[in-house]
Amino acid sequence: MRVRLLLVMGLLIGFGLIALGVPLALVQAENYTRDFANDRSRDVAYIAELAESAIIDGDASSVQEYIARYAEVFDRSPVVVNALEVPRAGPALDEAEARAVGAVLRGETVSAPRALWPWSADTVVFAQVVGLQSSAGGAVVLSPPTDDVRRAVLQAWLWVAGIVTIAAVALTVAIDRVATWVLAPVAQLSADASTLATTLTTTAATVPTQVVDGPAELQQLRASFDRLATRVRESTRAQQKLMADTAHQLRNPLTALQLRLDTLELELPEGPGVDQVRSAGDEVERLSRLLADMLVLAHIESDAGSSTAGVGCVVAAVFGDREAAWRSTFELAGMTLDVRDAADCPDVAIRADDLAQILDVALSNSSRYAGAGATTVVSAQRGAGDVVEITVADDGVGVRAAEVDELMTRFVTSSEDGSGLGLPIALTLATKANGTLDLTPGSPRGAVVTLVLPISHCSVSTGSATEP
Repeated sequence: MRVRLLLVMGLLIGFGLIALGVPLALVQAENYTRDFANDRSRDVAYIAELAESAIIDGDASSVQEYIARYAEVFDRSPVVVNALEVPRAGPALDEAEARAVGAVLRGETVSAPRALWPWSADTVVFAQVVGLQSSAGGAVVLSPPTDDVRRAVLQAWLWVAGIVTIAAVALTVAIDRVATWVLAPVAQLSADASTLATTLTTTAATVPTQVVDGPAELQQLRASFDRLATRVRESTRAQQKLMADTAHQLRNPLTALQLRLDTLELELPEGPGVDQVRSAGDEVERLSRLLADMLVLAHIESDAGSSTAGVGCVVAAVFGDREAAWRSTFELAGMTLDVRDAADCPDVAIRADDLAQILDVALSNSSRYAGAGATTVVSAQRGAGDVVEITVADDGVGVRAAEVDELMTRFVTSSEDGSGLGLPIALTLATKANGTLDLTPGSPRGAVVTLVLPISHCSVSTGSATEP
């Protein structure tokens, strides 16, 4: 935003200074040219008067003497010609001077240019008839050099360019200071929003916001945001505490209820009553799993703001533990588990237990929903950039593209005995490690879970993950 603001203001300043500088430069050129033209026109008029007097008196010595002195001072000699355009005093005419003399003798006006530029011609022709136009006895022509005028115009332009440049730099610095002052609360507000997003679901202490200067309106906006952030943070923590407390409070009654139902199932004779008790026991077991997943999710979210700096694990070691833990489950389900060698895979910046839990979620879903005869492949490879891509892909029943977003939502499940928290837990763990987790349909069938994690640049030791 600051760059865009400076760019827009810079363009406006540039256009404004150009709109002021260009006319000023043009006016300077016209002023120097006008002064030059007036001086030379007076010179030509004076010489024409001397020439007229010489014609009347029959003595051209005075005009010739003046022309000689003029040539010594200005390094350019005027020329006086008769009515037949034959020089009577001064050097011979060049082509431009001859055209000018012919024009004034025909009654035309020879005027100087409105403005001389640094790239204009070296000389300018001035011409005037001697005597009245009806009885012209000749003409005076002068071609003074324009070096001094063009040099003065160039110097004036350089001064204008210098002033415009200084003004542009000064205004740019001023606008930069103003933009910094105006946007300082916005930048702090953005930092506070980022901090809120990072610590919203954590138990970390609230980081006090830095007091920065800025417009009163933006200061009020920051204050309102701080109050809103405090209320949102308190509300989120209250919800987390309520979820954790509720799960804790329900675990013991559900455990006791499960024991009573198991005892009742043993005491009742076979019949409809036993089936109902077993159904109730299955439901209690499902609720117990749901509460366990809720506790896990609450614990992960409360720790989501912890830094992953210096954290890492060996992918091959976790793969080996998960293969040993899940192979029997896949064999009982009539499926094949193919865990590819990851010895050459770089270490990833995530705790070994967290990576194992993410793989457990993906492998659990694959073993339950892919179907008998399916093959599940677990692999890892270095991706584009400083990341590692871990995939769990099967060629089983798969998922539809329309179901992906729903399955990543809490409490949404495709089975009756699922909690709907497995993939959300895995997603939370991946996000906590600054990674991503995606569920996509396989090709031509099946499901693919892709986990992208940053590479760890610290030395890590191999460790065993827990059993599923």
